[in-house]
Amino acid sequence: MTPLEISSDRELKSFAETLDGSFQLIDLRNAKTGDGFSWGRYGPGTVVRLHGETPLFACQKGPEKKSLLSRLFGR
Repeated sequence: MTPLEISSDRELKSFAETLDGSFQLIDLRNAKTGDGFSWGRYGPGTVVRLHGETPLFACQKGPEKKSLLSRLFGR
């Protein structure tokens, strides 16, 4: 079981159920000054979703990039 599956936070669970496994959840409901996250963490095409007007966010991880050697040698 994942921590999200055993969580008692209904709002967080309902938001997570709308997403696939490629998203990282960010909970800023109890944020203090200086808390936040990088909107472009996974590159300029990062998909960021907000759960209604609640400060619950999700960033979609991009596809894994191949290393230079993998691209050169086709592995």
